[in-house]
Formats: sequence, C-alpha cells, structure tokens
Amino acid sequence: MVRFQFFGFPVTIQPVFWILCALIAFMGMPASGGPDVLVFGLMKAAVLFTAILLHEFGHALAYKRFGSPHAEITIHGMGGLCSGTGHFTPKQKIAISFAGPLVNLILAGLGYAITKAMPDAPPLVLKAAKILLLFNWFVAVLNLLPILPMDGGRIAEQLLGPGRIRTVAIIGIVTAILAAIYSWVAFSFLILSFLFLYFAYQNFQMLRHSRRA
Repeated sequence: MVRFQFFGFPVTIQPVFWILCALIAFMGMPASGGPDVLVFGLMKAAVLFTAILLHEFGHALAYKRFGSPHAEITIHGMGGLCSGTGHFTPKQKIAISFAGPLVNLILAGLGYAITKAMPDAPPLVLKAAKILLLFNWFVAVLNLLPILPMDGGRIAEQLLGPGRIRTVAIIGIVTAILAAIYSWVAFSFLILSFLFLYFAYQNFQMLRHSRRA
C-alpha cells in the first residue's frame, strides 16, 4: 500500500487501484502500441488518479469545514472513500456528499475552458484538457446518481429522511440496473456494467435488511 499526507489528510492507496488505472488507461488503445499510445495511456491514468484524489479531498475539506476532528482518504479498486468523524446535521451531510462531485465539476469546467481558450495549443495539451473534462464530468455524474453508497444515494437518503431507507434502496436498485444496461448497450463498458450490478445487489441487500428490522 502507498500512504502519504495530502494537505494534512492521510491518504492510503490500495494496490488494486493500480489495476483499475491500467484497465482504464489502455482501454480501447490500438494493439500496435508505440510511444504515443504509452504517453496517452499514462496521461489517462494520471487524470483518473487526480480526479479521484481531488474528489475525496473535496469531501475531506467539507468534513473539516463542519468541525470533523479527523478525515482520511482511501483510494481503492472501485474508486475512493473519504471517512470523517463527528456529528452532522442533514444539511451538512448533504454538503459533505456534494463536495466531491463539485470538485470534479470545477475540474471539468477547467478542462473545457482550456480547450476553448487555447484552440491552437499543442495536441498533447488539448488531449490532456479533453481527458480532464471527460473524466471529471464522468466521475461527477456517476457519483451523483441516486445509488447507495455513492454520493447521490447519500444525498437522497438525507433528503428523504432516515425513515425512507427502503425507498432509497428501491431507487438505487432501479437506477443501478438501468445504468448497467445503458453502460453495456451504449458503450459496451463491461466493467462499469458489472459495477452497477454490484451496486444494485448492495441496495437489494439493504432493502432486505430494512424489511427485517
């Protein structure tokens, strides 16, 4: 595992994350390889890592803003997680959940601004800006879907109230299944489809547990 401090917050990177980076970096690349392919793949991996790290950093800053004495970041094979201690109001929990996707939306806006402001920039710069835009937009939209345990699911949980966990779980199941189908039909993105099906299963387990309680 890799451990370091990022602006005062402890970060742990689990080894399986690098497998995810490799899969995303070289997905769709031509088999011929070559220096350009390698550079482009490494660029995608770097932007993916940055998008996830800064997403979780947004959560960590929000935790700190609302008085959490400790927050830490873990980056793993399915993305990342920021955990913080303390007691928070529903509005504060929504703000904490939204802080991560907000960072990604800002980074996506930065990528878009670069492509518009510097149309004659070197091709490598424009490629990096487009990847910055696409990856961060993707991470933001993905996390805002109303599926537990993602940020959108946490926000829906707070908006509907603790007594509506069954409703949140049902929304999560339906959304995750539809997203899995769309990911496969529209993009043939098998890894993402399996991820959504796993989330659907998790939400189904939450639904079963809530009925027993």
